[in-house]
Amino acid sequence: MLVSLSIETEGISASISMLPITLITGPPGSGKSRLLSAIASILSSIESDIRPLGFVGRVKMVIEAKPPDELVGRFNELNIGPLGNRFEYIFEVDSGHITHVIKSNEATLMVVRGDGEHGQLTQPITLNVSNPWKILSIDIVKPRDDAEVLLGRSGEVSEALMRLVGFIRGSLGIGKVYVMGPYFSFEPFEKGLGPIEGVGRFGEGTVGALAEAFTDPSKVNQVNVLRKALAKLGIRGFKVGPLGGALRLVYRDARGWRVLEKPPCHLSTILAVAAQLMYMNRGDVLVVENLDYCMRRESWDVLVNVLQGLSKDKYIIAEVHNDELIKGVPTGNVFSILTL
Repeated sequence: MLVSLSIETEGISASISMLPITLITGPPGSGKSRLLSAIASILSSIESDIRPLGFVGRVKMVIEAKPPDELVGRFNELNIGPLGNRFEYIFEVDSGHITHVIKSNEATLMVVRGDGEHGQLTQPITLNVSNPWKILSIDIVKPRDDAEVLLGRSGEVSEALMRLVGFIRGSLGIGKVYVMGPYFSFEPFEKGLGPIEGVGRFGEGTVGALAEAFTDPSKVNQVNVLRKALAKLGIRGFKVGPLGGALRLVYRDARGWRVLEKPPCHLSTILAVAAQLMYMNRGDVLVVENLDYCMRRESWDVLVNVLQGLSKDKYIIAEVHNDELIKGVPTGNVFSILTL
């Protein structure tokens, strides 16, 4: 699995431990939004050509995974290098050039260099490759011309390296990447429940996603996490149900059952982020700009509880502007705080 991600670009240098929740803070102009954008772009472009991103800089991914014994034996037979349980995949882009490096146990196993449309494997053998511009794709080591490697050690090494790249890619544990923010606003009703494809950048699909979660038996525990957290804001018995020809948000307070007509902005943030997390699958990544939008201490603490309860097997990487709010976040095995 991916255990850390380091990025150097546009005057930013940051390393993220891939815990379930990473909160990024820092003064205005420190590069929080630029870093979030780079993270989202890179993680959503695995196995894709990086050139459309316009990225210039250096990225290092550290992956922990036990390779198959057969692959370990093959690398030993071919004297390419030892395979441990920890790998570094590094790529660097600058002025039309790209370099890929894979290391394990501090030993360099592979180096690929690309220039324009041409790419070449330079270590452990020399070989022209299919496409040097893809991120962690077997195309960065796949021979451009199969005739080059039909016979001899070159073919065996090339095949072993393709298997290694495929193994590391499969071990990342990263699924789809979703981006939200910098503000959250949605209509508090949904006239029809069609196919759900996420909540949307600003939470526009929140009610529909919540309705789907509330009717999914496999999400009972996640729904209860949200309900318990909202009760601390006086919103009890929260649910989504049909009323007046539309799905609406309903809750109970001291005066009885009420329809949530227009959620205040802090509540919109909580509901939109919660809905997106309940929609996501194992390994998916949620990148949030301005997570503390409209937040005060009480509502922030509720949001933190929601994040803790809904982040299992997922990743949340978010920008937070208010340093005072960060001080109350428990660090450890769930939360990581990165200050730029």
